[in-house]
Amino acid sequence: MRNTPSNSDDVIDSRDIISRIEELESIIESDEISEDNGAEPQLDENGQVIENMATCGECGKTWNDALISSRTPAPSGRCPYESIHEEIAELKVLQTLADEAEGYAPDWKYGESLIRDSYFETYARELADDIGAIDKNQSWPNNCIDWEEAADQLKQDYTSVDFDGVEYWVRS
Repeated sequence: MRNTPSNSDDVIDSRDIISRIEELESIIESDEISEDNGAEPQLDENGQVIENMATCGECGKTWNDALISSRTPAPSGRCPYESIHEEIAELKVLQTLADEAEGYAPDWKYGESLIRDSYFETYARELADDIGAIDKNQSWPNNCIDWEEAADQLKQDYTSVDFDGVEYWVRS
């Protein structure tokens, strides 16, 4: 089970973003108002399907308001997707992030880490320890290292991406 990514997370795995996008797309697709999902078309006097396109000002979804389903028994002027507005908004945010980050991260689909800017210095310390560059059990030279500068130098190998107003760094 993957984690649901949030822009309050310190580190996010790109596979969690991919997985959540797929989950949201499935939820939204199953809720689509279409003949494929059982909606009945209204026909004009010539037997042609009436198209009365409507767009929700809140979620941006467009649908044929002339299709009748259990959620749209008649043209109503209300968004039939009100119950999934949050999912639609979340999908837009995650797709925007994925589109931006995927272009910089060569291993996006295999798992790239996105590190929150406010956490990057801690990440640099942990990385230095993980690769054996320092011994975290020793006070010297750890207490002499300018970790802010070390993190800034490490960022040279990373690209900044925006996750709904929060800066993250992804290895490029």
